[in-house]
Amino acid sequence: MTGNERKDYGLSCSMPERQTERSCRPSVRKTPLAEEISIAGLRAQYDTHAKRLLSARPVLARILQKTVEECALFTVEQIMAQLDPDIHISSEPVDPGMERTWIAGDDTRNRLSEEGTVTYDIRFHMHLPAENGQGCGKRLLFDLEAQKEYYVKYRLITRGIYYAARMLSTQKNREFTGSEYSNLKKVYSIWICMNEEKDPGERGSLYRLLNTLLSFSLTPEEKEHILEKEYGISMEMKIRKELEAMCNLSEAIEERGVERGMRQGLERGSFIAFSSLVRDGLLRTDEAARRMKMSEEDFVARMREERENEKTI
Repeated sequence: MTGNERKDYGLSCSMPERQTERSCRPSVRKTPLAEEISIAGLRAQYDTHAKRLLSARPVLARILQKTVEECALFTVEQIMAQLDPDIHISSEPVDPGMERTWIAGDDTRNRLSEEGTVTYDIRFHMHLPAENGQGCGKRLLFDLEAQKEYYVKYRLITRGIYYAARMLSTQKNREFTGSEYSNLKKVYSIWICMNEEKDPGERGSLYRLLNTLLSFSLTPEEKEHILEKEYGISMEMKIRKELEAMCNLSEAIEERGVERGMRQGLERGSFIAFSSLVRDGLLRTDEAARRMKMSEEDFVARMREERENEKTI
């Protein structure tokens, strides 16, 4: 059997001298459905790590500083001090006994018997300082959503209004009772759109921070360098672990996507794989275009053309 390939019973592997048949293993090819399930599992893990990164207090404080009027005049350190330690990430709360770098709090599942269930990505709240400097002031309620695909069939602003409305309506018997509507707390629904077709942002801007944090192409070391040097974010062990996990998952997703796409034809298959990653918010359009050796404008135009073709099939 030296140098021969064993091909009966669907086996395909080389058999070096003095090696028994036990060392020969079947070459298993996954069905398209199995591959989709596998890639979907990786994407779900990627999403979880992305949400955990966004809920890190140093990151969250910088988002609030640039998006919430009540936080605009505070330093990052002041905002971090005012954040309540309780925040929930999807349906998975952060362990309450852990060091309060991550936040775990208000239930992310919002149930109304007639309206169904809404699951928020990240729920948290904060107390503003009292105007007289004594004790706590107003309490603000927040929902932070990580939106993978910027261009969807509905307006994101409409969905954001709906989420905020649910945050208001469910305050009854929690923040106030009876008809004491003057005790309603102000709510914010903040949406982080991961694949908006614009430049990555100027040095030191919030856009650049988020693009760096959620980048599909930067290495953990490159991310750490930018976050530490430009934003002064200390790379605590938890943040570093999330960055490394995201990068490992992004590589696995890309490899499996390209392998699947390659079987549909080398050039078109690669395009399908990369455009799929772009739609999922895992790769920026400029990076995908660079890998396809196309201009970004041509890549986006071809994506739209492919979508139109899918609708007519």
